[in-house]
Amino acid sequence: MSNLTIYTNKSDQNIIHKDKTMVATMQCTFKNDIDMLNPVLLIRNYTGGNYCYISDFERYYFIDDVGLLKGGVYQLHCSVDVLQSYAAELENAEYYSSDGVLHSVENEINFTEIYNPEKFILIMGV
Repeated sequence: MSNLTIYTNKSDQNIIHKDKTMVATMQCTFKNDIDMLNPVLLIRNYTGGNYCYISDFERYYFIDDVGLLKGGVYQLHCSVDVLQSYAAELENAEYYSSDGVLHSVENEINFTEIYNPEKFILIMGV
């Protein structure tokens, strides 16, 4: 049994630590194989929301599309939010910046020494 939490997300997709408000939480069971990156969920009593968390997968998802099927069943097409799902790992990385700006890390390889144009022959069609 997995927990599904549905939120309203007010943040852009490229933001870590989304500004989200919980709409509903429910327990769910997966009856078929499910794509962990782009799951399609069938639920009843959907009251809105554009974002969710599936506890079994420990991942956050954008709700990209909602369809209403027969019998009041809603079909939610989701896609994984990599930034929020791996926020802790990203914050501990050397390139993370709390000001939201991606800072470059110096490359240890000098590629100008690897590429020598004199070693290559250019063949052109006639």
